[in-house]
Amino acid sequence: MAIKLLFLLLLALGHSTALAASPLLIKSGTIIDGTGGPPFQGDILIQDGRIERIERASGALSPPPGARIVDASGKFVLPGLIDSHVHYHDWSGELYLYHGVTTVADLGNSTEWSIALREGIEKGKIAGPRQFVSGAQVDAPRPGAFARPQLIAIKDPRNAAEEVRKLIAKGVDVVKVYENLTPGMVESIVGAARAAGKPVIGHTNDAVEAARLGYKGIEHTNGVAMATFKGKLDPAKLPFPGYGRIVHSFMDESRLPEVLQVLLDHGVYLNPTLRLWSWPHLDQKKGFLEEDYALLFHNTALAYIPIDYRLAILNEYFHLSRSYRVDELKPDDKELVRRGYRNAQKIVKQFVDKGGKIYAGTDSANIGTPGLALHQEMELLVDCGLTPMQALLSATRWSAEVLNQDKKLGTLEPGKFGDVLVLEANPLSDIRNTRKIAHVFKEGMEIARGFTAYHSPIIYRNIPEDSGHLNPSPLLTAMTPEAVTEGSGDVVLTLRGLGFLPWSKAHYLGTTIATEYVSDTELKATLPARLLKLVGTFPVVVENPRPVGTVNLRAGSAFSIFGTRGAESNPFYLIVKFK
Repeated sequence: MAIKLLFLLLLALGHSTALAASPLLIKSGTIIDGTGGPPFQGDILIQDGRIERIERASGALSPPPGARIVDASGKFVLPGLIDSHVHYHDWSGELYLYHGVTTVADLGNSTEWSIALREGIEKGKIAGPRQFVSGAQVDAPRPGAFARPQLIAIKDPRNAAEEVRKLIAKGVDVVKVYENLTPGMVESIVGAARAAGKPVIGHTNDAVEAARLGYKGIEHTNGVAMATFKGKLDPAKLPFPGYGRIVHSFMDESRLPEVLQVLLDHGVYLNPTLRLWSWPHLDQKKGFLEEDYALLFHNTALAYIPIDYRLAILNEYFHLSRSYRVDELKPDDKELVRRGYRNAQKIVKQFVDKGGKIYAGTDSANIGTPGLALHQEMELLVDCGLTPMQALLSATRWSAEVLNQDKKLGTLEPGKFGDVLVLEANPLSDIRNTRKIAHVFKEGMEIARGFTAYHSPIIYRNIPEDSGHLNPSPLLTAMTPEAVTEGSGDVVLTLRGLGFLPWSKAHYLGTTIATEYVSDTELKATLPARLLKLVGTFPVVVENPRPVGTVNLRAGSAFSIFGTRGAESNPFYLIVKFK
């Protein structure tokens, strides 16, 4: 323990001094400046972390004394990438930087931790991308549903404004909202946020209503699909969960243009998060699964990423929700998912064709591998019919705009941050070339492209890992009967608790017993007579398949700070009495 503490202390000291960057001259590159204009040959000079000059001629700038010179001949130079929808984890910093993501918007996390991490990165004491943070999400109470410690439950419109002002006073950059808020609550939130110059970004069940109420950015496309329904969606039409995605399958395409026009009229930006449709990408043989696997399991230095999380990112490809595996679906239901994804693509294509702006965000690490997922997202945007230039704009200029940060970053222009990505090949001829990275610079300092086994955020996240990737850790709260008699016949136990799955299994005396899934909060487990011949008090536990985390989704939450509780529940004891 003492050695570990000494190691962390030395690591912290190693981060303790932010080195001033020497002047940097990037010469003779093909510059794609992020404005949407045509590429040009030129030089970029960066001093004191900011772009000092750009000349539209190769070799036009002379290096100042002590400058580092990077010859970008034959290479392509563009702004550092922005992932504008992440849920940051304390192990993800190197992954973002390695992939040229120099800025992220962390939309939903521990407020105090997000701000502390942001400040540590700004001071050069922690390795990671620049952070713009929302802190906790804001939503109406959801009894018996998904609960997170980083969620603020709003009571009424007045309370909504008060809570947003508290968040802003703490220093958040953006306000993140969820879909259960009433219109009155949203109006109050938007009013308080706008008064402080902060954008409101979030989920919605009706994109038209969200646009009219003042959202600046809409997360996911399900709110657009739902806004096209002439009436409420008949739940009977949903054959399985995965609601946010499956609703796309029932989109009324004839009403899509008028819905998108409302978004355009109100200047709303859209974040499609196409990457979260993991199974269709596997179905289309995009190669993303193999890409994720090679990165997460062939780099031994990345062993610091929790093994359950690495497994979960891969596991996501084979699931549509926490209750349905793709291989369990009927052919018609698989086609329903495919149709939903095609409809999501239509939303993106038609929105941009009408002049709308997409901001690329991946929902990582909730969905996808941090950093890599943004390159995959841009590829999926091109698959929708966007041009490679539009895909690049979604991860640079347009992402900066939705965050109200376009005066500081998002394009290569004098006065902006010296965040620069140098590529070996032209991304405008093939968007997959964004992966062919030669150099990453953040504020004029080159980021070493590699992974360090001793990587540490120094300030660790103060809430546990949680993600849609991870199966919940089960929790037992009750069992009936609690006592049986020696030599009884088969006994059916009713187990109640949190975080149960169709694949949960009950164990007794080290033996797996027949288990029937009733709901997220109830299981039926059959104890065979042969196990009731021994008198005493014996534990019954429930085990969920790995990968597991700590959050019991949809049925409430139970947390274990600094680490997962594991795949096995707490024991509940059965008494076997004498005859």
